[in-house]
Amino acid sequence: MWLRSGRTSVGGYYPKLGLSAHGDSFDLSPIGPHTDMYKNLSKD
Repeated sequence: MWLRSGRTSVGGYYPKLGLSAHGDSFDLSPIGPHTDMYKNLSKD
């Protein structure tokens, strides 16, 4: 599994990489609001 946090302001970029949002947004100061993202890399 690939886990990362992504800025909500560029949220349209992450689905293009196959990532899905997980959970609520949170503030990552001083950068701004983020959302945890994930992609299952397992082949099964």
